Amino acid sequence: MTADGGARLHAAVKDALDDRLAIVLSGELDLTGGPLLATFLDDAVHDGVRRVEVDMAQVSFVDLRGLRVLLSAQQWCAERGVTLRLCEPQPHVLWLLEFSESAAVLLPDEH
Repeated sequence: MTADGGARLHAAVKDALDDRLAIVLSGELDLTGGPLLATFLDDAVHDGVRRVEVDMAQVSFVDLRGLRVLLSAQQWCAERGVTLRLCEPQPHVLWLLEFSESAAVLLPDEH
């Protein structure tokens, strides 16, 4: 499954095993990516999924609105008993997560 938020954000299922769903995002994540990510998660997360890993290695830009999109996605997952974690964020994205004190919520424990 893939989704395309215009030319700015792309999402695809990278791997789906048992209770884990790995997705990959690429492009720019800002307010315009919110509906795409919400729809993508709604379509991809099924009853057996307990963990969603979001590969952020190809995300070139995240602003505060994009961070809000990620936090909303994390909350949406939590309401369904699903853990959402970001993997391999670019240094500037990692800085934003740490500066906003969102790293504890969105990054794996081993961060």
